[in-house]
Amino acid sequence: MPTTTLYEIEGVVPDYRRIPLSRSTHMRGWHPVREGHPAVAFESYLERRVITVLARYPQLVLIKSQPATIFYRHNGRAYRYTPDFLVQLSEVPIGLKALGFETQTYVEVKPQRRAIEAEDALRRQFSVVRQATGHAVALITDWDLLADETEGHPYGV
Repeated sequence: MPTTTLYEIEGVVPDYRRIPLSRSTHMRGWHPVREGHPAVAFESYLERRVITVLARYPQLVLIKSQPATIFYRHNGRAYRYTPDFLVQLSEVPIGLKALGFETQTYVEVKPQRRAIEAEDALRRQFSVVRQATGHAVALITDWDLLADETEGHPYGV
């Protein structure tokens, strides 16, 4: 039976990290969501695409960028982790359930290649988020968005 590692959570700080100005080729900016919802900050083209897809869901209540930073220790070393988004839904569409979404979910956005390279770190970070907040964590990659773009509608809707 696998054991669950408990991490020493030192704190969860809301709105700790701000997206810095781009000084290179990275795409950064603010993406409108819908009337009545504030624009959402993004720091990559892929994050912008994720906001676009999530905004199509009528069940979407909130998307918040860089919602909290979690400070923790693992094997005597200090770490911090900030998920890309916090997504709140009135109910979870089937396609998002398949990605691990619940009504309140922290989301990490990565190109598939980078997600594979960082698999161990992501597994640790997702465990830390679940332990510190009690909420689900989902990974969305560029591969997840391919089906959406070719079918012309959000995941499973």
